[in-house]
Amino acid sequence: GWGFLREDEPYRDVLAKHCRGGIEFFGPRSTIGYEGSDELGLEGSRLRWNRRTVTLPLIGKYNVLNALCAISLAQKLGVPDDAIAQGLEDVEPLFGRGQVFSGEVTVIQDCYNANTDSMIKAMEFVGSLPWTGRKILVLGSMKELGTDSDNEHRLVGDCAADSDADAVFFYGEESAAAYNAARQKAKTGGNRFTWTDRK
Repeated sequence: GWGFLREDEPYRDVLAKHCRGGIEFFGPRSTIGYEGSDELGLEGSRLRWNRRTVTLPLIGKYNVLNALCAISLAQKLGVPDDAIAQGLEDVEPLFGRGQVFSGEVTVIQDCYNANTDSMIKAMEFVGSLPWTGRKILVLGSMKELGTDSDNEHRLVGDCAADSDADAVFFYGEESAAAYNAARQKAKTGGNRFTWTDRK
């Protein structure tokens, strides 16, 4: 068998050492043929790979890294380059993961099985968008975090405080820690934040 590890994974050496199969690395420096990418905001990203231009319809820089993993794996399996490129262009977001609903009000739904990392990356993505209208974040509780719940929610609250959102709504009992952290960290505009324990 083979394992695929991100090239800048902090534990890559330990993981590789204890794997009984082969190890391949993926990422900007490791994925064969990768030449760079450009963010297209709500349209996804444009990848330059093996003298091709591929439009990846998934939002966020983190999905470029996911695409590089898919490319590396497909290359290892001998999938033709044209099929890899077509697969990347045809991919659609899963329910609740980076879905964009465009209209008079544009909604980005990124909620399914959310964790600290995914919530922070989603907020950073929203912050990176050039936008003339208001930006509103609606952040729910993260479940099944055990004794780390308060700390993890505080990290989300800190990120919300640093965001350029015009308003932030926190929902759920656990998200009280995020709300309190956001209000505590925000030097101005504390009234941007609202919390309710209703689900």
